[in-house]
Amino acid sequence: MTELRLGLEIEHARAEGVVLDEANRVIASSEVAPAESWDGTLRDLLHAVVSGNDVDPRLITRAVLGSTAALDAIEQCSGLRRIAVLRIGRPLTLAIPPLASWPPALRRAVSAGDAIVGGGAEYDGAVIAPLEEGEISRFAAKVAESADGVAVTSVFSPVAPDHELEAAEIIHRELGASVPVSLSHELGTMGLLERENATVLSATLLGVVEQLLESFGEALENQLINAELFLAQGDGTVMTPEHALRFPAYMLGSGPASAIRGAAWLSGVMDGVTLEVNGARRASVGALVNGRPYERATPTEIAGIRSGFRVPDVVTLSIGDGEETRETLVAALATARRVQPLPMLVIVGSGASAAAEYCMAVGETIVPGDGDVARAIGLVIAPAGGHADRVCANRASVRATTMEAARADAITRAIHAGADPVKVQVVEVEEIPLTYLLDPPIRIIVRAIGPRI
Repeated sequence: MTELRLGLEIEHARAEGVVLDEANRVIASSEVAPAESWDGTLRDLLHAVVSGNDVDPRLITRAVLGSTAALDAIEQCSGLRRIAVLRIGRPLTLAIPPLASWPPALRRAVSAGDAIVGGGAEYDGAVIAPLEEGEISRFAAKVAESADGVAVTSVFSPVAPDHELEAAEIIHRELGASVPVSLSHELGTMGLLERENATVLSATLLGVVEQLLESFGEALENQLINAELFLAQGDGTVMTPEHALRFPAYMLGSGPASAIRGAAWLSGVMDGVTLEVNGARRASVGALVNGRPYERATPTEIAGIRSGFRVPDVVTLSIGDGEETRETLVAALATARRVQPLPMLVIVGSGASAAAEYCMAVGETIVPGDGDVARAIGLVIAPAGGHADRVCANRASVRATTMEAARADAITRAIHAGADPVKVQVVEVEEIPLTYLLDPPIRIIVRAIGPRI
């Protein structure tokens, strides 16, 4: 029996869906205007894609959802959980308090209190100071009535997570095992403030992702679809519901990454520049490297919050008509080619055909068929993925041990996200010297992906 796969992408201005067969051929696609509620948009889109195209729902075995629901919640300060923020690293980390750089309204909506206690480690894992267990217990008791969860961040915890793990045990002892505790070393980014922000974002979005999965499951059930569920990740891969509930903020920024992956699949281009143009007079320029979205090298800003998530390096801009459109696109493409100086340009989105005429002079251009639903296609064909981020002394024996651990961790995370354990593989390894520290260490970033089981 033929097995079909469903991809749905819902954002502010538009919603698109697609059904692919086992050979990744498009057998149904639809676009709908957003309804008044997110749930309404999901129901309308599912009905349009499945019932509107006479697709047999019993044949759909997998369904992937990409959504701006997490970003919407942050930007609107709505539906977020209140989080107690614990930083481990006193006295070295007192200069900037937790959440100090957050927009005031968002900080008020999210913060259930914060504290900085002694502890943490150096980049080589050496303990800075003993963990102040009593301070953690007192903080937990203080926030017991106001916090829906706790976010814990310790200095260099991706190297030495022991103090975060001990803090989690204390918090659970004080508040109960059911209280969610998010630990920054599990997110894997390096900079203390970026990692702390990412951990709080992930903690506060847990309820949003829970509601998202519940709504998605109910909508599929109403269409008589019994399918395995996946959610989009911001780096262009997908993840299981279990992985999404462990790392809710990984959904942020997934739309552009899905568009880039869909553009690569539709065009066959492995290295080049992508341009997505939709009907909202907006264009997004990105880059393809080895068939994957080229990722931002600098920390990401989400709703004004500096964090360390892995998202594609995308330039998003508004476009006008005629000469204004041409000049804007040419400038954006020139910027993208400084990152990826290759001549091939792939244009997707509902406005791809209209934009193509302005881009002919820039270089070789491809406007693939079905590019109007490139995001939804990107969701369906995307692998599951995971990554690991470590720091170690730049000495051969230590580096080799850390590299082995990082590779194993990245593979484990990819499998947890849904990758086939037999076919998962490491596809990228970065080694970045950290020259601003004494006895300069090296940062190791490993990425693993694999087809879904």
